[in-house]
Amino acid sequence: MRRARQAIRLLGQALTYLGIAIALFIVGILIHEAGHGAMAVAMGARVTRLEVLGVTLWPTLHVSPMDGYWGRIWWRGRLSPTQRAWVAIGGNLATMSVSFCALLLCAVLGKRVRRFHIRVRTVLLVLGLFFLDTLTHTLPTFGLPMYLLFGRRDPETVSEAYLAATTL
Repeated sequence: MRRARQAIRLLGQALTYLGIAIALFIVGILIHEAGHGAMAVAMGARVTRLEVLGVTLWPTLHVSPMDGYWGRIWWRGRLSPTQRAWVAIGGNLATMSVSFCALLLCAVLGKRVRRFHIRVRTVLLVLGLFFLDTLTHTLPTFGLPMYLLFGRRDPETVSEAYLAATTL
């Protein structure tokens, strides 16, 4: 009976952490796409649509079929190739900034707080893992395996930030 309770408790904890990871994954995609949008606005464009996992969040909330992307942003405006490159990099800059801050916070709090709560650590660690995700999409060396693993046939989606950085 005691082992059954322990097993149920462990399963509950595992499901909690899985839920946290899934929620943060969705938040991470939203942060990434918002970074593209913020950079587009900063470059003088107008954001017309924001979509994450098949749910259009802007301008109206509705479900639409996924077209193979985790998230997408649509914008209008006449931008130079350099400005377009900055828009492409904007998503990775946002993701990288948030994940770096999360890793830094985890390192600082982990040393200073004796009983650093495991849920907080989980949140910060998952956010920090977006740092690695950003690298896989930024560096062509890591981008190529992502291209091969997920079967995308358009290399631009694999290392969009790398291709954009080469045009700056």
